[in-house]
Amino acid sequence: MSERPVGALEARYAAVQERVKRALSAVGRSPDSIRIMAVTKGHGRDRLEELMAMGLTLFGENRVQEAQPKFHGLGRETLNLHLIGHLQTNKVKSALEIFQVIQSLDSIRLAETIEARSPGRTVSVMVEVNAGREPQKFGIWPEAVPAFLDSLGAFSAVRVIGLMAVVPYVSDTRAFMEETAAVWRKERSVERPWAPLNDLSMGSSNDFEEAIGHGSTLIRLGSVLVGERPGYPG
Repeated sequence: MSERPVGALEARYAAVQERVKRALSAVGRSPDSIRIMAVTKGHGRDRLEELMAMGLTLFGENRVQEAQPKFHGLGRETLNLHLIGHLQTNKVKSALEIFQVIQSLDSIRLAETIEARSPGRTVSVMVEVNAGREPQKFGIWPEAVPAFLDSLGAFSAVRVIGLMAVVPYVSDTRAFMEETAAVWRKERSVERPWAPLNDLSMGSSNDFEEAIGHGSTLIRLGSVLVGERPGYPG
């Protein structure tokens, strides 16, 4: 009996795994020090189910309204779902019903809304860091992260498990990653029971190897893993 042909999605995943392995080896890191997140923005449920069949359980979505029908009925106990896009306060209730982690905490107002919508429970969040200090983007600027983390101690429902870096889309991201990683390393050594900062979510399809070299513990991969989004130019 002939072997089943390897599909394009499986081939991309195998190629990504090999690149991750080489990047880890180059800096002396162990394979279990990084997690791969599949970013399924713009893809339908069929692609999600293909990824699940390959063993992936960690997924990132940018928009609450896209995630609702896509993940409906799949079960929070089997998947680890993260919101990686901007969260409007009027979407907090819906987001908390879908996602285990909100990676895009970027304001005290949003923290207040999460607190109000989470009686009796703790919500895992990451602080979004605007690594390039781009005024058109959301996120806390690197130098403001320490004070922002301090202020989150006022919220009993918010547990800050890491930082999520939004890096400018430029050819050389090293300086932005280096600064963000330095902030992460420094702030995770500060005693804040509400902010253990175990994770650094940094790196996407075009720069994940560089991110691994700077200590990222979670890389967010869209096109290089999942494929180009239907209707979007390559």
